[in-house]
Amino acid sequence: MNGRTEPSRLDLLWRPFSEQANPVLISLPAPTVLELKHPESWLPLRLGAQIPTAELIARQNYFVGVGAALGAARFAEQLSLHHQPFFLKFGDEANFSDLARSPAILLGAFSSPLAMEMTKSLRFRFESHEDVRKIIDSQDVSRVWEVRVNPLAESSEGYALVCRLLQSDSGHPLLIVAGISAHDTEAAVSFVSTANYFDSFARVAPKDWTSKNIELVLHNVVHGDVPMSPQVVASYVW
Repeated sequence: MNGRTEPSRLDLLWRPFSEQANPVLISLPAPTVLELKHPESWLPLRLGAQIPTAELIARQNYFVGVGAALGAARFAEQLSLHHQPFFLKFGDEANFSDLARSPAILLGAFSSPLAMEMTKSLRFRFESHEDVRKIIDSQDVSRVWEVRVNPLAESSEGYALVCRLLQSDSGHPLLIVAGISAHDTEAAVSFVSTANYFDSFARVAPKDWTSKNIELVLHNVVHGDVPMSPQVVASYVW
């Protein structure tokens, strides 16, 4: 025996990003946020209330959602365990020229122009219509996973995409972890960084999945602002 242990299924998922000569980019969305100057006067928000623009401050590249923050921590840990160099970029600091230079991990969906652009030609992709955000199956129009957005209340369930492209349009491996909401992104982050969650897919996946592109649609429920165990509801391996 040589004393070596076999790589786990999770290790095999991450292998295209953990054995790279170039540092891996982790891109976190930082959406423009309107901040209240006097929150005590307006919170909790009242439906139909009109807030004067003088009461608002626009913050750009200033805040990061809980899902992206968890992703940065978990993915940095995952890459560090494999002694893989990486670097972080926030909001519009990251661009397409970055993707052409190195493997990349993109977090977030509607708040990440990069992720939206890189998923628009995939089988499963995001769409938004008024107050409905959804993931559609471009090969089967009957399959749609959607959530109605309520600005005054968090949804009790949500959906996310996980996509690992071994050779993306950028010429480098690309991992996209993106939820309809921040909590859904958080659930997807847990899925690709927790062995028990990812094993639920890998055990039933095609045997050659390690050398293929993967796209998954995940569903999760939310209890008390905490996303619970994500489950695969659709998958595509090619």
